[in-house]
Amino acid sequence: MGKFVELAYNDIDDIVGYLDENPDYCNDILNIFEESNGSIKDLKSSMKGNRKLQGGTYFGYYREDALQGLFLFTNKNSLVFYYSNRSVLNKVGVLLEIKKRKPKYIKGVSEQVDDLYKIIHKTVDLDKSNLCYFMSLNDCNKDSLEINDNIKSINEYKEIKNIDFFVEVENKFDRNYYSINDLRKKLVDSTDTNYLVYSSNDRIVGQGLIEKQNSYFAQIGGLYVQTSMRGKGIGKEILARILEKLCDKEITPILIVKKDNDNAIALYRNYGFVEKYDYSVYELSY
Repeated sequence: MGKFVELAYNDIDDIVGYLDENPDYCNDILNIFEESNGSIKDLKSSMKGNRKLQGGTYFGYYREDALQGLFLFTNKNSLVFYYSNRSVLNKVGVLLEIKKRKPKYIKGVSEQVDDLYKIIHKTVDLDKSNLCYFMSLNDCNKDSLEINDNIKSINEYKEIKNIDFFVEVENKFDRNYYSINDLRKKLVDSTDTNYLVYSSNDRIVGQGLIEKQNSYFAQIGGLYVQTSMRGKGIGKEILARILEKLCDKEITPILIVKKDNDNAIALYRNYGFVEKYDYSVYELSY
């Protein structure tokens, strides 16, 4: 019989081992875990003491004394999870924790997200579902990349002349900003060297960034070109510049792209990205 239990820092060896065995399927958990607790390559059982796990509340599914599923209710009202044994969905504890914590989002491998939703659908409403591909680039060839000097890090800009581009970006990605002045100040004050922008005639018209990094992957995101400037190869040049930054590192570039974004998928495939698995985000209400 398996058991679904809350995990503590004393379980660090099991958590690290599971993440190390399933880094691609556990990428969301891995990002939060390492951001909050440190690199899994540096964590050892000798560090247990009175420390507490950070980043949210962790649950594990054990069967025959082996961890076969990891669930993280994050501090940002999401449930991210991956299991290698489907029998965890038969445990009433999973349903009780979801009912108690009411995550706004559930994220993970599409098949598993859908199976979990089928179990809880009578008690929640599905407000929105994003169906995506998790894509990875296993062979990063720096010599094949064509680099454009018009691409710089956002921190090199002391003045943002066309804030309209960034307003367009915020609206595209459904992000809320307080005001134009707040948005402008945020950009000018940024020290992020992984946030790259493309300028044409002294105006920023494209962007892309390395959103997250962990011990295994660097996640590319936010690739966007102003509507009036599309079809000129700008997105391709931004992606090439990002890959140049990553090729020298022993880390795999990955990205998550919506399945209906045909142009972006074609661009990523052209650079050698392949679909690793289907990935979903479900937005719920209770």
